[in-house]
Amino acid sequence: MFKCVLCGLENPSESARFCTECGPDAAAKDWAPGDIDQPLKVTQYVSMLSELYFDSQSEAEVEKFSLRARQRLKISYDTHSSVLGQLVAQKKAIAHLANFRFEFNQNVTDAYAGHDTFLSFRYTNQSDDDLFKVDLVWDDPETTDRIDLKAQTKSFVKPQSAVTIGGAVIFERIGIKEISDLQITITDQFGESAIFRAESFSFKIGDHEQRVTQNISTHNQISIEGRGVVDASGLGADKASIRKDEDSNQPHWKELRCSYVPKQQPVAPATSFNEKFDEDDPVSVRKAAENGIADAQNTLGDLYLNGQGVAPSDEQAVYWYRKGAEQGNAAAQNGLGFMYRKGRGVAQSDEQAVHWFQKAAAQGDATAQNNLGLMYRKGRGVAQSDQQAVHWYRKGAEQGNAAAQNGLGFMYTNGRGVAQSDEQAVHWYQKAAKQGNAAAQNDLGFMYANGRGVAQSDEQAVHWYQKAAEQGNAAAQNDLGFMYLNGLGVAQIDEQAVHWYRKAAEQGNAVAQNSLAFMYAYGRGVAQSDEQAVHWYRKAAEQGDADAQNGLGFMYANGRGVAQSDEQAVHWYRKAAEQGNAVAQNSLAFMYAYGRGVAQSDEQAVHWYRKAAEQGDADAQNDLGFMYANGRGVAQSDEQAVHWYQKAAEQGNAAAQNDLGFMYLNGLGVAQSDEQAVHWYRKAAEQGNIFAIESLKGCLNDSNAGV
Repeated sequence: MFKCVLCGLENPSESARFCTECGPDAAAKDWAPGDIDQPLKVTQYVSMLSELYFDSQSEAEVEKFSLRARQRLKISYDTHSSVLGQLVAQKKAIAHLANFRFEFNQNVTDAYAGHDTFLSFRYTNQSDDDLFKVDLVWDDPETTDRIDLKAQTKSFVKPQSAVTIGGAVIFERIGIKEISDLQITITDQFGESAIFRAESFSFKIGDHEQRVTQNISTHNQISIEGRGVVDASGLGADKASIRKDEDSNQPHWKELRCSYVPKQQPVAPATSFNEKFDEDDPVSVRKAAENGIADAQNTLGDLYLNGQGVAPSDEQAVYWYRKGAEQGNAAAQNGLGFMYRKGRGVAQSDEQAVHWFQKAAAQGDATAQNNLGLMYRKGRGVAQSDQQAVHWYRKGAEQGNAAAQNGLGFMYTNGRGVAQSDEQAVHWYQKAAKQGNAAAQNDLGFMYANGRGVAQSDEQAVHWYQKAAEQGNAAAQNDLGFMYLNGLGVAQIDEQAVHWYRKAAEQGNAVAQNSLAFMYAYGRGVAQSDEQAVHWYRKAAEQGDADAQNGLGFMYANGRGVAQSDEQAVHWYRKAAEQGNAVAQNSLAFMYAYGRGVAQSDEQAVHWYRKAAEQGDADAQNDLGFMYANGRGVAQSDEQAVHWYQKAAEQGNAAAQNDLGFMYLNGLGVAQSDEQAVHWYRKAAEQGNIFAIESLKGCLNDSNAGV
């Protein structure tokens, strides 16, 4: 089916350019192929339609005018649709910015030629939840050396609030002065802005010297420096009414109607009957692209980027994306932004990426809106702003863009730029997950696994992890491995855990690499291999994974799968410890306490034991108690020893339970109590602690001991 070039109606003929209503003997009878969508006439048409569209209250009026204009300028239906689509997007984008009242104070002071005349305006923010800044600019056509009026609000105007704004202007001639083309720029809290033009208004400019003479001759109370008042609404009134207004300092506000000034974005002529191209045929696409068709230029960029039907070339992709982008094609602008962000075919530049993303996003391109949200979230090429990230994610999400929906879910999960809400996070994750977005499916699985914003369900968590994992999402593959390892929502199967850990590990997921190393180290779901354990620990450790760094340190300390080296053990323990890994902190403390791979230092041992103990590590708590009990690296204190032994013992640490029993038996740092001694010795003995077993025997054989 082909569409009529003029009215857009479909017709089955591949040779007919127009429907029977438009040609060959009707409105388009003289349309030659070379006359259609000429660039200068397209530009003229854009300007004409823009002005009418934003001033008209009737779609019928716009349609009637546009049809006549298209017949005269030979503008195709597709080009008209492209222009109208951009105008509709603009109108939707600026709707909230237009929600204001703008007034002029007709009680103009100092309205004298050659002197400062202060013009005062009042802006009222009529929205319920948006903040706005206001800039005024007016350039008097009678002056050429300056911008005559520039004023702006110092801060945002709150919802349902008003602010007075203005500035001084010098007028050269007396008489009636008309102010036209006063431009008002409204900018919201997210940086979106729109320009409006106030309707013309006028007032009288007086003769200052004549005013001074009148003041002296009538002996009134206004000095030569006094300020006169002219009321524009009183022009032509009698002298008495004028004097009455002159004596009044009350503002006389007159509302000014304001019209939106459309953004003049370039519009490429749409594909007309002789410019159709088959996007799957590189020859057809290239021909249309070389003829200046922006859609084809964008498509050709895609083909070069992905090597479809042409040799892959990032440079050629950039070339064609730029061609389309410069004609205003939103998809091409987004594509060019992508190339700048990744540094493909062009020098990497986050600033340029943001520049092109903004252009595409402003036209309503949902993918670009998501990309712009990401740039704001990460502060790449633009000042970091969670609020702006949420703003753009929401715009893309509301258009159904799955990546933007997932991004918005992330912001709600973490309370960034928006009030934290697990329920809202789940809402957006679900929307994206149902579209097949793997990242959202994984995130939704996480919410189910942890019962956040939804009833906790390991089965549902596995369901969504599985969907994402099967799409190759590494995080989901790792999470699914964890569920199999622990038998959560699925039968416990070490082999399946290894299967999914390996898939994620081979994609470079550091957490999965560490988990796979653990499986090799302990022969779970795979043949035990210290060498393979070291291999995967190292891969994760070199990516900065603290657990893997600690694991690799352990392998070096014990010479498992690698030549034993205390120095290398200390190296990796320290890397993990400095990231706050409590197990590594305890291990590093041990190395200092016994001078292994590092100069012996009780003070450094205590330093690292304490860091781990304060994080709740039971082994470190017991060891720190030992240091206090023996006064090593710290002032001796039985009380502190008992304090740390108690913390570790309550976590089930057998060594600490035995030590705490000893302190109670001997009344060290605590009131002597045979009963408490037996209590703690028994707990340690039940875990097989040989020292506690012997001590408990001694207590039970002693007739004075508590049982």
